[in-house]
Amino acid sequence: MAYWTDTLWITNARRRRPKPRPLRFGDEIRRAPRRRTTAPVSGAQRLLLEVDLDLLWRMVRPEGGRDSDEEKRSDRPEAGKIVSDLSSAFGGLTTGAHRRSFLDKATNEKGIRTPNSRDWHKFVAVLMLYFRTLCLFGHVTRELVDGVTSLLRTLPSQDDAKLVVLYEALTGLPFGITAPTNKSIADVRRRLDEALFGLDEVKASVRLELVLAAHAEGPAHPTSLLLAGPPGVGKTAVAEAIAQALGVPFIRISLAGHCDVTQLKGSAFVWRDSGIGHLAQSLIAAGCENCVLLLDEVDKTGGYSNSSVSDLLAEVLDPDQARRYADLFLSGITIDLSKCYFVLTANDLSSVPDFAVNRCKLITLRSYTEDERAVIIRKYFPRQIQNARRLGFSIEVSPEIAQRLACVAPSLRDAKRMLTELVALAIEDRQPGTFKKITIDAWDEAVVRSGDDDSPQPMGFRP
Repeated sequence: MAYWTDTLWITNARRRRPKPRPLRFGDEIRRAPRRRTTAPVSGAQRLLLEVDLDLLWRMVRPEGGRDSDEEKRSDRPEAGKIVSDLSSAFGGLTTGAHRRSFLDKATNEKGIRTPNSRDWHKFVAVLMLYFRTLCLFGHVTRELVDGVTSLLRTLPSQDDAKLVVLYEALTGLPFGITAPTNKSIADVRRRLDEALFGLDEVKASVRLELVLAAHAEGPAHPTSLLLAGPPGVGKTAVAEAIAQALGVPFIRISLAGHCDVTQLKGSAFVWRDSGIGHLAQSLIAAGCENCVLLLDEVDKTGGYSNSSVSDLLAEVLDPDQARRYADLFLSGITIDLSKCYFVLTANDLSSVPDFAVNRCKLITLRSYTEDERAVIIRKYFPRQIQNARRLGFSIEVSPEIAQRLACVAPSLRDAKRMLTELVALAIEDRQPGTFKKITIDAWDEAVVRSGDDDSPQPMGFRP
């Protein structure tokens, strides 16, 4: 008989004994025999009882082994040796590359390639082996393994396209993977100074986060930022500079016009054309749980009075709720968003919900003066254009051109576009690879936007 408590105790079945008679004078009193038990089985040992050790051994055994199943089992070492060899062969499944190699090896042993309804039971076996192995190495919890088990047992397996999406989502989510973060305060400060002009409050906020991260025991939830300011002051550039300084991936999600939460949180598997949401896709694209996630234009989500997007913001900005975020497509499986560095941007602060303002550190970005824009155009834009366009030469802007761009362009975004066009005009007649540096010292009226006047422009088809 087995009794389930915090650990698993295995006992012998109780024997049927005759009804005892009353004691009589002269009877020898004996102590009742103790119930024999075995040692408690730990959580790791319980997982070893559930995983397919034969498949794991075929994945790590040396090439040229025996072929028959009975001989393979006779050659199979103990479970601890298999787990040790598995950790050495696949790096403990600590990175996405190791996990992809593990899955490729498992599917090859099963003789399957693309998920389909005919071989779906084999892919279910591979997924269960994958998540139980992740739990064995401490990357996921047993609760998540139970959620995956429940999902795979209940979902229908008729739509091959959905099965492919589900398999790629379950194997692509970076459960327990955190990217190494640059914890050198001096180096982060230097990178921010190279990428951003001014913005001392933003740099101080990132510096304080690094101080707290240096004393934290593992990845922690950083304070979310809310950048408010008019268009073209560099709010998106601030988020990109933070990601580059910390050395983590940068993901941008635009919330402009989003009034349907299913685009962000996914839709149920049973619905037609269902899929995972943008937040889960962002983690898959980043490959780690501690990326910089930009939620752009939170003030343009189609109205917060009746919108479910506001509820989603309240969920992801709360560390306790973000730790157990659930995508509707992956029913029963929780995703940890608490390690993400959320950066929100807004043009109109009055349209942002109060709870979002209270849960973020508000930083208001003012418009730059003409002289400040000239400095940014001359010292910061050349390197940004060179990196964005992958140019093999350096760019230098004369003070006169920088001042004129600052005077003509209505915003920094327009100034950057005009400077990019001036660079293209300067190298139009040159052969690629024949120069290492160019100087922008000539003005061309062609870079000025032709539609700046107030005259109406024709739209649609001509009559």
